[in-house]
Amino acid sequence: MAQEPRVRDLVTPLDAFGRIPIGAKLKDAVRAAGQAASRAVVVDDPGGRPIGVLPLRGLFEILQPRFARVSDWWVPLFWEGLLAERCAQADAISIEEVVIPLRAVAVQAEDTVMHVLYTMHKAKLDVLPVLEGDSLIGLVEAGRLFDEVARLVTARC
Repeated sequence: MAQEPRVRDLVTPLDAFGRIPIGAKLKDAVRAAGQAASRAVVVDDPGGRPIGVLPLRGLFEILQPRFARVSDWWVPLFWEGLLAERCAQADAISIEEVVIPLRAVAVQAEDTVMHVLYTMHKAKLDVLPVLEGDSLIGLVEAGRLFDEVARLVTARC
């Protein structure tokens, strides 16, 4: 049986992603995501070392409205103009609460694709940090995993 592809074969290098410091605001994250080939953003500590990832889902989460408690239920509140209000506050909204720490969901470069599919599914993320030892070498994205799965499936037909 042929050896299964490894994450190393599917990793997108770090220079394809925007970078922001941990103290950045939503406005900085959106700008960094918009200027990169990928919408995920690598988050650096004050010394410029990567410590986390801000996936596109995290950017969307920051924009979500606060919830109101009705009886025993938390209910989201929506109103006309809410998105505009949240976007107007983009230079004051911190990204820290939605940054995914590298070690929380990282996979190793030599992990199998199946391991990454499992981790991505369990973490409910579409991008995962890829480490070689303790060093971040890039990110693996759901679209790239799909391409590899599609290649394997169609090769069998």
